[in-house]
Formats: sequence, structure tokens, C-alpha cells
Amino acid sequence: MITDEQRTITAELVADEWGGDVAEYVDNIGATRDSMDHYRGATWSDCGAIDETEVAGYPALIIHDAQAIKGQPRVDVCVVDFGHIRTIFQQ
Repeated sequence: MITDEQRTITAELVADEWGGDVAEYVDNIGATRDSMDHYRGATWSDCGAIDETEVAGYPALIIHDAQAIKGQPRVDVCVVDFGHIRTIFQQ
């Protein structure tokens, strides 16, 4: 389970990256136990750039134009590593 603070931290990164207000994103933040390495490319059929960054002192990835399975739409993904759990947002 993720905390409201973790949701807000992730939403701040998303708002910084794609614009808009933090409140727009807070309710769309999910949780995962998959490792950061999982999101660095092993899980994608194809993806664009993967930017490694930091938000509030936590490591984060911004993955551009990710495609999980060939033929599916591409999405942008943001993952923040809080240690025991990671938050994820995709659009």
C-alpha cells in the first residue's frame, strides 16, 4: 500500500514532466513491487528514451513511448522507488 505522501511525490514528478496540476494525477498513481531494473527495459517490446532522475531524494525513471506488447499503444511511464515499494503512473 502506498501513502498519500508517496502519491503526492510521484504526482509532482509527473506534473513537472508533462505539465498540469499535481491534483490531476494523485488519484491515478499505482503501486508495484517490480524492481527498477524491470522497468529499465526488460519489460518492454519497445520504448524510447529512459531518463533516470530523482524526486524528493528518491530515484525515479521516466520512460518515453513504452510499448509492452507489439501492436499496443505507446505510453509514457513514471516510476518512483521508495525502497520497499514503487509507485507508477502511465499516460
